[in-house]
Amino acid sequence: MSATATPGARGVAPAAPGTRVVRLGAVSYLNSEPHVYGLDRDAGFRLEREVPSRVARRLHAGEVDLGLVPSIEYAFGDYAIVPGVAIGSRGKVRSVLLFHHGPLERVRRVALDRGYDRLKPSTRELYACPPCSEAKEKARKGLPPR
Repeated sequence: MSATATPGARGVAPAAPGTRVVRLGAVSYLNSEPHVYGLDRDAGFRLEREVPSRVARRLHAGEVDLGLVPSIEYAFGDYAIVPGVAIGSRGKVRSVLLFHHGPLERVRRVALDRGYDRLKPSTRELYACPPCSEAKEKARKGLPPR
């Protein structure tokens, strides 16, 4: 999902001539809203909302000037971290919930979406039970399942 605030839209006044508009890539989740609230009505910013991996990709490509990105992205570019600002929690955040009808032991695997692109392909599937993990490891090594 991408939402972009452009001057002249939704009550945004055009930027003054010669003024540079800052392209800000923001995560399209509610927990990022306190960091960007009101900037969509500021002519000095063009707010572009995406999923975290896409914001990071656009920051790396130079398509946005600033980005609210996962901290791991700091290792992949020449970036500065804004001190004292973060999306965090003191306890469980429950931002990812897994629902399943039936016993947990029957869950064989959990696949992650493409938004988790910093994971190696071999770790894109999480195995919910030890027997499932063992079976995958044996298959990877070419051993019989039992």
